[in-house]
Amino acid sequence: MPMYKLLRNCILMASNNHADETTLQVIKELGRKATTNSYLWLYLTGMHEEHQVVLFEYSETRAGKHPLKFLEGFTGTLNVDAYQGYYVLEDKGVTLIGCWTHARRKFVDVLKTLPKHQHSNHPATIGLSCCDQLFALERKFDEQHLTPEQRHEIRQTESKPMVLDLFSWASGLLPTLHGKSKLREAVGYLVNQQQRLMNFLTDGHLEISNNRAERAIRPFTIGRNNWMFAYSPEGAKASAIIYSIVETAKANGLVPFKYMEFLLETLPNIPLEQFSDCLPWNPFVKELCQARA
Repeated sequence: MPMYKLLRNCILMASNNHADETTLQVIKELGRKATTNSYLWLYLTGMHEEHQVVLFEYSETRAGKHPLKFLEGFTGTLNVDAYQGYYVLEDKGVTLIGCWTHARRKFVDVLKTLPKHQHSNHPATIGLSCCDQLFALERKFDEQHLTPEQRHEIRQTESKPMVLDLFSWASGLLPTLHGKSKLREAVGYLVNQQQRLMNFLTDGHLEISNNRAERAIRPFTIGRNNWMFAYSPEGAKASAIIYSIVETAKANGLVPFKYMEFLLETLPNIPLEQFSDCLPWNPFVKELCQARA
């Protein structure tokens, strides 16, 4: 737990983080049925942050009070999906960065419901094409090895006009779509999330999507498919801590087994104020525990 708290402090001091959440079944929760979903929240630092940290936190519910409490004091940017539980953070000075992968996925879902011969002239194809062009630009910027400053500058001339045209198109189309349909949902997502989706244009350090969080949470979801549930809240909290230590070790190029072995052998023999020397980016720790080619 002391190591976990040190890692959380790194999250709070970062300028950009990502967040996501997934379900977790806990069998013995006081006053709740065993079939009731609990949640595991994921928080990780952005790709350009000095220290790479991956943290999991257990909670009984999906309420916005949980990220609000966990990220208390953080005032940077946070890449998220459109789940409303994160919106409370905006009142605390956090800037939410919308996920263009989720926007794109909405148009893909529309086209899945249609015969292929209807795709070419369908509005969903227009929306999907625009999203694909934005991602193609990001891949080009990656291939050109642009600095964050260069990426910000070129986004203003290449990405921003495309984004503005897409929102103009969506705003004009939405009033013509009536009832409940996947197309209205996809276009409405764009319109309702416009400012958050545009926020990636403000800084070249920011990613266009929350794919980073979706990749980081996958080891837990794969594990959950095997062990299925936690027996108690204490077990869920312990799992969150262990997953955090292991995934942070991996994010820093360490062999998780070596790092866990190092912590278990070292922490009982040093005072609490020296625990920070055991963080995974410490040169001695990296030399001892890093993966060898």
